Amino acid sequence: REFSGSYEYNGSSWSSGGSLNTGRQSNLGAGESTNAAFVGGGFRYATGRMSLTEEYNGSSWSTANNMIYTTYVSNAMGSLNDGMQVGGQTAGGDSQSCSVYDGTNWSSTGATAMASGNSFGSFGEATTTAHAVGSSGAAAEHNTFNGSSWSTATSMHAQHNGPGSGGSDSSGFIASGYDIGAGSTTTACEEWT
Repeated sequence: REFSGSYEYNGSSWSSGGSLNTGRQSNLGAGESTNAAFVGGGFRYATGRMSLTEEYNGSSWSTANNMIYTTYVSNAMGSLNDGMQVGGQTAGGDSQSCSVYDGTNWSSTGATAMASGNSFGSFGEATTTAHAVGSSGAAAEHNTFNGSSWSTATSMHAQHNGPGSGGSDSSGFIASGYDIGAGSTTTACEEWT
């Protein structure tokens, strides 16, 4: 079911924020509660994947320039003026797509070394050092972005398919998800320092 609401966290509790112009599911966001972007997603049973971008000013959402790639269950990191979209599912299947957002326009960057749908997490600074981590098939993969291209980096200890993730280049984490090799969910958390 598509959802158009948003919530803000003040460090101790959640409160309702402004409603999106277009409700959707399996989307991504980047930024902070007063300066954020919400992109991609889609409708499960209707028109499918979307390339929409909406920006949040702390109280309301406004429509911005569309993403380059039309993705579903993609990943995002960074801020409103230095954001990144990585991977996701396109009409052709799992994607290696990557694009950066400068607060106005999207531009394409190099493809990740791993194709991914909803199977990974991401953290870091979008145009300097970004990380895409997770499981594609039975591998525990880790890719890094140096501002212009992606490369393979030190693999994780455990498999995380569909994990939670966050942080910066010097202090990132990936947690939980589904361990394909074990055939069950995992509570493992790994930190990148």
